[in-house]
Amino acid sequence: MTTYSHSRMETFKQCPLKFRFRYIDEIKKDEEGIEAFTGNRVHEALEMLLGLGKESGGEPDLEKAGELFLASWDEKYHPAVLIRRRNMAADDYRQRGLMCLRNYFEMEKGQDFGELLDLELSLSFKLGDAEMTGVVDRLQRDGGTYHIIDYKTSKRDMTQRDADSDRQLALYEIGVRQMFPDASAVILHWYMLPHRNVVDSTRSPAELDRLGQNVLALIERIESATEFPPVETPLCGWCDYQRECEEEKARRR
Repeated sequence: MTTYSHSRMETFKQCPLKFRFRYIDEIKKDEEGIEAFTGNRVHEALEMLLGLGKESGGEPDLEKAGELFLASWDEKYHPAVLIRRRNMAADDYRQRGLMCLRNYFEMEKGQDFGELLDLELSLSFKLGDAEMTGVVDRLQRDGGTYHIIDYKTSKRDMTQRDADSDRQLALYEIGVRQMFPDASAVILHWYMLPHRNVVDSTRSPAELDRLGQNVLALIERIESATEFPPVETPLCGWCDYQRECEEEKARRR
């Protein structure tokens, strides 16, 4: 069976045709939306900053975070970065990334999640017969309590209801519990960086079991799929496969 991740499953739910283009046809794209590009640079800056602090024992600071972000931006910016909002320019997104870092330091004040265990931790775990993967932005431990921390740079904020029904970090909890059997509790944290908002959530054993059953049912649907119809949503304007989609729609007519 194929190895599954949250993003792979979410792509199928969002649009089966996009799933086919990306994971079955394996159509590679040079283009990269600037929202994803900016988010990746923010993640990199925080990973490097906290990694340096862990090695040296020093306190991370905003000035260094900004330097790391701008250096990564300048090094990796390329002509195929796409800006789809007509009223926005590259510098608007660069300033947005710096704002996310400023917000991060405000959000960190008063937070104490204990020992920093890892950054960008790669998870590989079993769910029934399925092989699962994921990447935890930050993992900390305070006694028997483990804290899974995820950074988000999306324009849309997260509500408590969103957090309590989120599949991604709950799946990561299953992986962390397999990796660390001593975990007595796991708390999930979303840092909504553009909104300076931290949302927390927990899952009961029954909720994790139910999640596992739902994920396995979704994987079975994906594995048995023979048709991959397009699904039109407001996200279509940001899809990397617009040209292929139009060609597929024309073929189906």
